[in-house]
Amino acid sequence: MFTWILVAGALILLVNALVGENGYLATLRLQHSEVALQHTLADLRYENQRLHAERLRLESDPDTIERTIREELGYIKSGEITVVVHDVPTGGAPSPAR
Repeated sequence: MFTWILVAGALILLVNALVGENGYLATLRLQHSEVALQHTLADLRYENQRLHAERLRLESDPDTIERTIREELGYIKSGEITVVVHDVPTGGAPSPAR
């Protein structure tokens, strides 16, 4: 009888070590989560460096400032003509209007 109690107790401890709150499977999930978070952190650091460099260019380079204002705000210089080109659907020629 004592042997069965010891085997049952050992089995319970083994199951808890595998699937318990701090068991092996939980540890694997946390390791995968940590790797994903490290990749996200690396991406964010790269984006932060890119934005920092862009900020420095915007603070010091007049050509960059002008290009950004033109692209993002649609500004044009005095005397320039704006031409708007609309894309044609790729399905062929448009059907004639009736």
